Amino acid sequence: MAIAGITAATPDPPGGRIERQADGEPSGILRERAVELVERYIPEPDLNDVKHAVQRGCALLHRLGLTGVHAPDPLRYLEAYQELAEAGEMGLRVLAMVPLAELAEAAAHGWRTGVGNELVRIGPVKILADGALGSQSALMFAPYEGSTDNYGIGVVWGKELADAIHRSLSAGFSVAVHAIGDKANHEVLNLLAAAAAESRRRKFRPRLEHAQLLQPADIPRFGALGVVASVQPLHCPSDRYMADQYWGGRCRGAYAFASLLAGGAVLAFGSDAPVEDPDPRLGIHAAVTRQRADEPDSQPWYGHECLPVVAALYAYTMGPAIAAGEADIKGSLTPGKLADITVFAEDLTVIPPKDIPEVPVAATLIGGRFMYRAF
Repeated sequence: MAIAGITAATPDPPGGRIERQADGEPSGILRERAVELVERYIPEPDLNDVKHAVQRGCALLHRLGLTGVHAPDPLRYLEAYQELAEAGEMGLRVLAMVPLAELAEAAAHGWRTGVGNELVRIGPVKILADGALGSQSALMFAPYEGSTDNYGIGVVWGKELADAIHRSLSAGFSVAVHAIGDKANHEVLNLLAAAAAESRRRKFRPRLEHAQLLQPADIPRFGALGVVASVQPLHCPSDRYMADQYWGGRCRGAYAFASLLAGGAVLAFGSDAPVEDPDPRLGIHAAVTRQRADEPDSQPWYGHECLPVVAALYAYTMGPAIAAGEADIKGSLTPGKLADITVFAEDLTVIPPKDIPEVPVAATLIGGRFMYRAF
């Protein structure tokens, strides 16, 4: 913070907050876009270091049964993915999201959503509309429980958000908008509705990332607008106690997986790693039971939102393929599609759901080639 020159006199930047001590001095906690004040002073990682880290990460994810990821990384990482792919050393299929701050650079390269190949492909522009639950910065219609004036933070918000969506679509990109609070989700859906005509001319659907708290009237809008609900089921049991504390009774509309599905939404499940564990078995368990794996005797949290195992599996396979505009080549074991296969040692649809996290991954294949095998 000293290097960045952040002092008591430094104002909060738009879309961010500098937490302060009683005397007005910065406490050391920077929320949302206030982090950008110090990020600019952090050196970029060496490209070779990035490539080695990617290779180590691929090996880890193979053991969990993963064949691909949707990665919201800086363009520096895309360079690493491309070099590894050209060398035949890229171990996962990657849909590379473009940070909003690097939209102009990506467009200058001639990139658009969908450009690339079956291994590394350009995805949507990632836009952050609000903050997060844990920091009480997700944007809400009503204040957080125990507060009279904390409604959260609009990060890229108002006219800036509308402009970001328009610029992305005009440049040939789809959008993936991070929205957690009920107000953020509502307003993003409004903006996507306004841009629906432009979005529908494209193969790639817009995405709402996280969609953690929704008002009832907004749930069917996902299906009606063709907006993918890109959600992370492990957030549900991990956050349940914090959500009850900060959102109270509003949690009836939190992590509304079953309601979204019933309303016609495409669910695309993921992990939000490293925030949560990338293991899909944990995510499937969370979606099916709405319990923490270490609390098997607890009551499912808002159990009316539990999904059948088959629906959770679909959301981890076809859902991301639809979100990526790749449903014609991924997401199911169908003649003519890529042979990306995860083999579990047991049938997840017949065992007790509480046992799903412990089922071994027997093999992971990408393009019909074994990347991991336990036998």
